[in-house]
Amino acid sequence: MAKLLQTPTATPSQSAETIVFTSGSSIRISRPASAVFSTILNTKSYSAWNTSNPRVTFPDSERGGEAEPESWTTGASGILQFHMAAPSSSSSATQVPVKVLSVREDPAQGEYRLEWQGQMLPRWFGMAERVQSVRAVGEEECELVQWESMSGWGVYVLDWVLGIRKQMDKVNLRYAEDLKMYSER
Repeated sequence: MAKLLQTPTATPSQSAETIVFTSGSSIRISRPASAVFSTILNTKSYSAWNTSNPRVTFPDSERGGEAEPESWTTGASGILQFHMAAPSSSSSATQVPVKVLSVREDPAQGEYRLEWQGQMLPRWFGMAERVQSVRAVGEEECELVQWESMSGWGVYVLDWVLGIRKQMDKVNLRYAEDLKMYSER
C-alpha cells in the first residue's frame, strides 16, 4: 500500500523553505527498478495504467504535428492530460503544459529519476515541480518515491478555494498504486 508524503521537499528549482506544500507517495514494487522506470518513461503505456495522467504528448515542431515519444527526454516540453478525480467520476481532464528538467539513469547504483515542471501557472503566481525517483531494493524489488512541491502565493489561494492539497494527496496515492499494479502484473 502506498504511503503519503507531505513534508515540504525541495525540487530542482525550489528550496524546501519556499514550498507551500508537498504532496507525494512512496511504495515498494516487486519488479526491478529499471523495469519500473521504463514504465514511467514510456508515455505510450500510460493509457493502460495511469488513471491520473493517461496521456502525455510532446509537440513535434519539426514536423508540425504531435509526436508521442516512447520516453520523456531532458528539455522536452509537452502536454500532460491530468485527472484530479478518478477518471470514472464526472471530472474532465485538464491539459497541463510541462517541461522536462532532467532524466537520470544510474543502473550501477540502481537509481533512476525524472524531474519535470508544470508550466500552467505564471511563475509569479505559483510553481509546481514533480520528482519521480525509483531505486533498487535488491534485484527484483524497488521503491518509488515521488513528490510534487508547489510554491508561490497563488498556491495558498488554490488550496483555500479548491482544496488542491487534499486532491493532490489522493492523486499521488492513486498514481503509486496504479504503477505498482501495472508493473507487477
